[in-house]
Amino acid sequence: MQDQAVSLTMLDAYIAQKHKRLTFPRELEVQYDQRMDSYRRQVMARGLMPTVSVYNAFLVADFLLLPQTAITATILHLAVVTPVIFLAAFLYPRTSNTLLREVFRSFVPFMMVAQIMYIYAQNAGIGADQYQYLAVMTVIYMNINLRFSFNLAIASTLLLMMTYLAVLLPGHSPVEVKFTGTCMMGAAAYLTLMANRRMEQDVRFGFLRRLQDQLRREAAEKVSKHDAMTGLANRRMLDEVVARLWAEGARDHTLAAVVMIDVDHFKPFNDRYGHAAGDECLVRVAGLIADELKSPQDLAFRFGGEEFLLLLPGTDMGDAVRIAERLRVAIENVAIPHEDLVPRGVVTASFGVTAGPVSAHSFAELLSAADAALYAAKGNGRNQVWPPLNKHRDAGADMKDQAAIAARPAR
Repeated sequence: MQDQAVSLTMLDAYIAQKHKRLTFPRELEVQYDQRMDSYRRQVMARGLMPTVSVYNAFLVADFLLLPQTAITATILHLAVVTPVIFLAAFLYPRTSNTLLREVFRSFVPFMMVAQIMYIYAQNAGIGADQYQYLAVMTVIYMNINLRFSFNLAIASTLLLMMTYLAVLLPGHSPVEVKFTGTCMMGAAAYLTLMANRRMEQDVRFGFLRRLQDQLRREAAEKVSKHDAMTGLANRRMLDEVVARLWAEGARDHTLAAVVMIDVDHFKPFNDRYGHAAGDECLVRVAGLIADELKSPQDLAFRFGGEEFLLLLPGTDMGDAVRIAERLRVAIENVAIPHEDLVPRGVVTASFGVTAGPVSAHSFAELLSAADAALYAAKGNGRNQVWPPLNKHRDAGADMKDQAAIAARPAR
């Protein structure tokens, strides 16, 4: 799903519901997973050394409580579980399968509990009875520090509890130790799962608020860079695009075409049909212009009044003239009534085209040449593209010819 599939209106309505669900509609859930994936990678990376350090620090408990198996515990810590932790941290960011990544994460606390309960089972007495409580600490660490999603936390917690109880209940400890251990594990599981759930709710709500702020900023920026009536980009956006294109394209001699468009005799149209009809006419023409853009890098702008501008990066003169001609025909064929124009009595437009490498010509030069070509189109009877398709040559020569136009009829 693309980011734009989530609209600000949809998001505002969803937040207003004030529910405490741990899942979003599909569009939001995909975005949330994408953003949380990066965060979880950071948690794994940042928590690697603290996890290894704290886990191995508990070897002190082995030497104090169960010295007879301290060597075995050290081997399990340093030669088995610690390498598993490093392996999980290494594989997690390099695995694209979401389920497999979660298995890597949950395998770390499972190995810790398995190691604790193995050492417990190899011993007897009060030291072993106290040692097995370390498994409870692992559950607390997992649900609070590893920041599993709530569903994964439930599954992992159940797995750890079953592993713990499967060894404790048939084991050598007296019944009061088994009862206390079961109660402590159950209480730790419940309390930490509720804390995990609350943390995920807060994270999800924070995500919604940040996304809402982002969409509001984007909406405000779009309004500031687009013409409110036609929806086309405005002069502010044009300035930004030109600055970027000329900075990037000057290095590799990128071509750029500029097409100036003027709705023919628009003032008489406004006078005859009214300003509301005039606005509607411009909106329809703008829609036709936008529909003509085939490449994502091509942009259309409302240049002012009834004038529009096309900026076509990577387009030579011949292609630009053909685009302009297709658009001229489309505007004429949509047949917006304009009885003052003969012979067809419909709205038409005139086009001025130029093109050239951005390394050789500034945007101002291309714009001036396109404007001169537009004057020529209007001076030669309007409803046409200048230069005509069968007259254009290379872009540099076209610019010189257009700039040298002697007669500049009034608009």
